[in-house]
Amino acid sequence: MNEGKSNNRDLKPYLMSRILMGFMVVVKPLLDGLIWKPVGVPSILKSQGIKGPPSSFLLRDVNKRRWKWSKSSQESNRPMTHNCSSLLFPHLHKWRQQYGSTFMLSMGNTLVLQLSSPELMKEISINTSFALGRPWAQQVATEPLLGQGIVAAKGALRTPQQNPCYSYVERVEILSTIFDTAYRETEREFKGMELALLVVKMSGTCLLIGLIGMVIQLFDSMIWKPQRLRAKLRKQGIQGPPPTFLLGNTLDIKKAQSQSSSVLAQQHITHNNSSTVFPFFHQWIQQYGPTFLFSLGNIQILHITDADLVKEIITCTSMDLGNPTYQQKERGPLLGKGILTSNGALWAHQRKIIAPELYMDKVKGMTHLMAECSVMVVKGWKSKIDSHGGAADIKVDDCLRRFTRDVISRACFGSNYSKGEEIFFKIRALQEAMSKKVLSNGFPGMRYLPTKSNREIWRLEKEVRALILKTVYETKDETSKEDLLQMILKGAESNDLGPDATDNFIVDNCKNIYFAGYETTAITAAWTLFLLALNPDWQDKVRAEVVQICEGKIPDADMIRRMKTLTMVINETLRLYPPGAIISREALEDMKFGKLDVPKGVNIWLMPVTLHQDPEIWGPDAHKFNPERFANGVSGACKFPHVYLPFGFGPHTCLGQHFALAELKLLLALALSNFTFSPSPNYRHCPSLSLIIEPKYGVNLIVRRL
Repeated sequence: MNEGKSNNRDLKPYLMSRILMGFMVVVKPLLDGLIWKPVGVPSILKSQGIKGPPSSFLLRDVNKRRWKWSKSSQESNRPMTHNCSSLLFPHLHKWRQQYGSTFMLSMGNTLVLQLSSPELMKEISINTSFALGRPWAQQVATEPLLGQGIVAAKGALRTPQQNPCYSYVERVEILSTIFDTAYRETEREFKGMELALLVVKMSGTCLLIGLIGMVIQLFDSMIWKPQRLRAKLRKQGIQGPPPTFLLGNTLDIKKAQSQSSSVLAQQHITHNNSSTVFPFFHQWIQQYGPTFLFSLGNIQILHITDADLVKEIITCTSMDLGNPTYQQKERGPLLGKGILTSNGALWAHQRKIIAPELYMDKVKGMTHLMAECSVMVVKGWKSKIDSHGGAADIKVDDCLRRFTRDVISRACFGSNYSKGEEIFFKIRALQEAMSKKVLSNGFPGMRYLPTKSNREIWRLEKEVRALILKTVYETKDETSKEDLLQMILKGAESNDLGPDATDNFIVDNCKNIYFAGYETTAITAAWTLFLLALNPDWQDKVRAEVVQICEGKIPDADMIRRMKTLTMVINETLRLYPPGAIISREALEDMKFGKLDVPKGVNIWLMPVTLHQDPEIWGPDAHKFNPERFANGVSGACKFPHVYLPFGFGPHTCLGQHFALAELKLLLALALSNFTFSPSPNYRHCPSLSLIIEPKYGVNLIVRRL
């Protein structure tokens, strides 16, 4: 089966090359005869000062000549005259007066040089070269009447026919000579111009063929391919909202989002993010069922929330189900070809190097860094509270972003973390610039346009790359202690990637680590404190557990492992507010899941935010905060445990989940053992999608010291 696929892949480039070659064989002579020669040769004659009437495309001067002939024949009152030149050839008579005794005109794609200069006529009449022969166009037109006889023949064929008839100097047609005659006569004097013309013709032909190919490819990607994919899925009974030409369902999504956000700001607090953050999906599920098709531009997306299909997909280990290719194209400046966007052998190679550095035993060695950063947060909050008389309204998500920024910077760059923070600010700015384009995916070429946002993205991308490489190699020379990136660099170098590949590997995965580990952990911690502020009974339970286990000490890896109640609270927070609201994959080959055939090129979206709050799976309280459901672990929390996907699934499971959970537990344990949290009147509940689900207006809480 795989061998057959491989053969098909090898055969496609061969067939395409043959088709293109055949296309060029047919098109090039046609373009040469209709365009390049009729355009190129007049330029040679014009360079010698020879002019003529402007010609129209293909027909050239034929219609003009017919009009003048017909006009001349209709003049019945003209006086008797023997001036046949003006009577029979009024067009030539006029042009001779306008352009002189020697001028050029065109008949279709045949170029004619009109001569009436006695000196030139003499030169031509005594020319005995075979290069000056009968017009090819005349020979083709009169062949049924004259065949290949002496009147029509030329060159070697004409000589044996001519000798028996007469040996006088051959007369040549003075009125016109076709393109070939003019071309051969002038090529001896203008070799350089001929070469330049040849280059121009070949370049123009290649450019035109390339342009035609681009147009065909554009039509295929924007129109034909999406239609083919949608037709294959419709045959299986899968429906979806009708797409708008070129835009897909993007306008429908934006309209529903704007309506939802305006209504949400006026409503009471609800955790039903499936209907608030994704109102369009909620509506389409009700209309088309749990499996439906929609599109963003030319990207065809299969939305799946059916539990059985989800199980088929998450247990699939085939490399043919990979990261979406559009993400690498659209988010290239932010993520490059790192582990979050790559596929196949490159993805497997990167995972092999990075995964061992984030195993639980390695994470245990980093808990002291997390504890140090957590203590800094606690000290900052204590200072604010003391300055506000015992209670402070704190926007905790900003503080928690600084916390995760410090942890990642220290873990990646060790003692040189100040430079890591500089890189972080650039990546953060790059992420904000990219988030503005999250719904522009599927519009080919948009990322290449020099718009203001694109120019900013390109500038930040270059700055981030330069900073990362400078810091990594400076840190390598300055210290013997290995941080996370140094260990990744060592793994890359040991695999003989080469200098450029090693640099790309480091830059791309550094950005991936920042993106995956910074925002997601900080926002999850903010949502957890928010939910505990709304549920003081659970806040008291977690605090009691932390105080009992830690006994006033700073938590370590062993302590946080024993915090069962805190783990339940974190699991429930990840259920209601999963950082990865959408898990996207692409069928890199035709695939089958259950009875569903997924064509190559179709994207699959699994929606944890919807699966995590389905009452049929989690019970009637699916939209409520109830950590008790995780008392017996994930397996006992719901009807189908496999739909709980806060860290992804299968081979693409988040490598940093142990790191993230350790951060969350250490920070929350220290925070709850020092403070109480309650809702702030300044808090506005408005979860929104910005690559992840985050609070649009931040999380304001009233924080008091214990």
